Amino acid sequence: MNSNDYIQLLHKVLLQKATEEETSRLEAWGNEKEEHQRLIEAYKNTWSLSKNYGESVSVDTTKAWQKLEQRLRTNESAVVKKSKQSIAVWLAAASLIFVTVIAWLYSMPTNTPEWLEYQASNQQVLIANLPDGSVVSLAKGSVLKYTQQVGKRLVKLEGTAFFEVSKNPSQVFEVEANNSIISVLGTSFEVLGQNDKDAVEVHVTEGKVAIKQSVSAASVQLEGGQSARYNRQHQQFETFDLPNNILAWKTQKLVFENSRLDVVIRDLNAFFDVEIGFENPSIKACHFTGKFKDSSLEEILEVLCFSSNLKLEQLNNTYQLIGQGCPLSN
Repeated sequence: MNSNDYIQLLHKVLLQKATEEETSRLEAWGNEKEEHQRLIEAYKNTWSLSKNYGESVSVDTTKAWQKLEQRLRTNESAVVKKSKQSIAVWLAAASLIFVTVIAWLYSMPTNTPEWLEYQASNQQVLIANLPDGSVVSLAKGSVLKYTQQVGKRLVKLEGTAFFEVSKNPSQVFEVEANNSIISVLGTSFEVLGQNDKDAVEVHVTEGKVAIKQSVSAASVQLEGGQSARYNRQHQQFETFDLPNNILAWKTQKLVFENSRLDVVIRDLNAFFDVEIGFENPSIKACHFTGKFKDSSLEEILEVLCFSSNLKLEQLNNTYQLIGQGCPLSN
């Protein structure tokens, strides 16, 4: 249904001829946008004015509104002859002008961009398909806002997301996250922009990305296989190689290839949101190789301990690896 259909439905509701389903449909439409609600209220006010005036001059308001509705649909204009009912005719004409102006204001574009929102639950990843063809994977609990304003490809991120941006050389795609702006034309990258973290972190899997910090104006350009993190203390970006398991939250895969155990445990802590520590610091120097898909933390730790001759102690959500460890030269 378009706006005119809802205007006709509103007229039916005001005449008390609408069914409960039609009334509910109109209420739902009004709750969709503030502009819809303003339009409904304007029509109701006009109806009230014409009805109250009609009671004093014995005007058939139902018939007048029917004529008004017909004129609104066809945009007809008419020359009204003076008569004893000129007051009633003036009322109908004034109502038509008022409603037409309201409808015109309602249809006028606004300079304020309208933001729509995707929010991933705390239980699963959400896939968002944007109008420009870009696809965004939102990590659990993350929020993405985007604008449908013409000429803009702009989103705001709270949390973690992986972007697969559709190529458009004439229009830059921008991500605002944690006081940083990430700009691309078409590429794939991950953004970690949690508000409770010190700074934004970006991982580029392919293409090129430009990052600019809005407070200090520090900037950096990254290519596929590179990552960057903003250092608030030094007010500059630090670059480093792309970590192995940055997209584990999306793929549910963990891959370790002769990785030091301090790196393995860092990734496990992040993926499972737990705390795993070392009784002996030399354990960090041991190496581990393994690939896991949809595996539990207990399964992974069992394999890790067996291959590295370690034992595991658990207290609530905290784990500790116990063992002799490995020489630092390894």
